[in-house]
Amino acid sequence: MTELSKASPRVAIDWVRHMRQALITFALVFITAYGSIVLTRGDLAIAPIWPANALLLVFALRSPWSPAWRLDLLAAAGAAAILANHLGGSSLALSAWFTLANSAEVIAAFMLIRYAGGAARGDGRQILRRLRQLLFTALAAPVISASIAAFALGLLEGFRFRDAFADWYISAALGMLIILPLGIIDYRDSLKRLTTAAGMRSAVIVFLAAIATAFVVFGQTVSPFCVSVPIVFLLATYFHRSIGAAVALTTVAVIAVWLTAQGHGPLSIAQQYDEKGRQFLLQAFLMANSILAAISAAILDDRDALRMMAERRESEARAASNAQAELLKSVAHEIRTPLNVIQGLGDLLRQRQYPAAEAKTMLTAIVESAAEIQALANDLLD
Repeated sequence: MTELSKASPRVAIDWVRHMRQALITFALVFITAYGSIVLTRGDLAIAPIWPANALLLVFALRSPWSPAWRLDLLAAAGAAAILANHLGGSSLALSAWFTLANSAEVIAAFMLIRYAGGAARGDGRQILRRLRQLLFTALAAPVISASIAAFALGLLEGFRFRDAFADWYISAALGMLIILPLGIIDYRDSLKRLTTAAGMRSAVIVFLAAIATAFVVFGQTVSPFCVSVPIVFLLATYFHRSIGAAVALTTVAVIAVWLTAQGHGPLSIAQQYDEKGRQFLLQAFLMANSILAAISAAILDDRDALRMMAERRESEARAASNAQAELLKSVAHEIRTPLNVIQGLGDLLRQRQYPAAEAKTMLTAIVESAAEIQALANDLLD
């Protein structure tokens, strides 16, 4: 009875924490899903960028809950996705299909990351392994959701499978490439930097630079000049690694997609493409920059890891050198006493004759002192 009474409060606390996390998951998925849907309005109820799956995946990867409770989080996310899709203009049947597609993508990505992550634990260059894992997951998992969604759109709405598949795939892969690094890459050092005054200043400057660059580049219709956008992404990645890349990419993507849908931006000059074609080109541009940012963050993280390893080995070598110096000093001090014995008794024996008993005692002391020196030499060699 006592053990039950002790366990019940813990179970109640865990249940409350779990329900709070489920509600947070519901709210987070609904806001990101509905916001992505209403960002642009086209002939399909497919968002130009879909970060909701990646956010849910990051939540599941970072969650301490058991597999059964992770399924509850997936159910909460599914309910939020159905509500967001239905409010965004999809029928309930199509919303259910879309939610099934998204759930299959999250589960597939979770399994890919867990199995690939387990195989990479023995590798010394785990950061580059995680980069390959990230790119493979972000590009492979959306194939499953895009296939399910394209089938549903063809069945219920009469859309061509190829067109629906391409629209869904690139938006899902783009969301994965932007958000998923936060679930795979270790960003504790980046968070520590953000807690400092210098880190916060640089974060604000990079964020404002991303907003300004997005409005300047995608708010005009005169020049196709886009080279400054990757510069902002690289700066954000350099100073704040995966967190900086995710924030900069998300900020620029939201502004760029919205302005492109309004007929602004460098892609509006490409008259040979219709609105859907220009949106596709923008998505491809953002995806290429997402891959560039992910590779840059992995290279920088790997460089930092190698530098820390070199510093640790240098510190270990310095400590070993100091220990050797202390050992030599200690051995030199220990050798001095038996050498004094040998030298002193040897001089006495050489200066005059001693009775046999005294001479034997002195020679025994000399031999024992020599043996002590030999033992110290052997220990030193060891």
